[in-house]
Amino acid sequence: MVLLFSYVVCPPNGPGSALTCLKSAREAYIVIYGFSVLISVRGANVILSAATVVAFILSPATLPEPGELRFCALLCVVFFRLFMYLVPTILPNPTLLVQHRRSFPPVVFLSQRLIRIVRPLICFYLPIVVVSCLTFSISMSGGSLARPQAIFTLAGFDLPVIGVAPIDTRRVFFLFSVIVWLLVLASAYILGFSTLVGSSDPLIFSPSTAWDLYTPEIGHIARIRSYRAIIAYADDYSFPPPFSIVELLLVTVPVGLMRLVGNSRLRRATIARPVWNVTVRPLTMIVTPFCAFLA
Repeated sequence: MVLLFSYVVCPPNGPGSALTCLKSAREAYIVIYGFSVLISVRGANVILSAATVVAFILSPATLPEPGELRFCALLCVVFFRLFMYLVPTILPNPTLLVQHRRSFPPVVFLSQRLIRIVRPLICFYLPIVVVSCLTFSISMSGGSLARPQAIFTLAGFDLPVIGVAPIDTRRVFFLFSVIVWLLVLASAYILGFSTLVGSSDPLIFSPSTAWDLYTPEIGHIARIRSYRAIIAYADDYSFPPPFSIVELLLVTVPVGLMRLVGNSRLRRATIARPVWNVTVRPLTMIVTPFCAFLA
């Protein structure tokens, strides 16, 4: 996600060839990670990952450039993926890093209230919003885009200078910033004028009290979503993207072939354990202390 964000903000200058695509680590990793999410099959992420992969492989001879339909598809992927981080049912999600009884109830509470507010507003204001976006886009397209400086010399080496983002990227993130501020104001209004949020703290605090802070109904839904999130990562020797490609090549395919030749009693854990210890476990040893600190 970070690399895709950097691509739409600072795309490569000029057309690229297929060899350039292979040599560029950034573009290669974006495609590899998108393909790994397709393998892992995780809901809405599959659609965005498919759009990312197609944008790069649809025309292997060139990279997506500002003004092209493929570049617009990448902007849409970044735009929707940033908002998907606010939905706890779409994994991975930053709310999983905090104690679930503290992170899930307010997220569920705000999402339900925002849906009740935003849905009728969208139905009412959609035509004028579309017209305003089109007129803003046409008015902005008249200006010239300042080209970034080419290169400068430092101690005999030519280093690229990062220039301004393309006009397409600036339009999308201007819209994104406006929507984010509207959501923040709406959330502050919901929390500020809710009698449940403004109620005094209970005399006796317990984990169940934290879950049911926004009514028992919200607490029940938050518990269900927390349980589903835990189940999604409860598999033995799980391989998150981009390690799902390693799982496909070194675990899934060998296990399937060995079962086809007659070894039906072979367990997945037999092969997955050593592969997981070599690939995923070193990363978990680095991330676990940080997650424990947040929890």
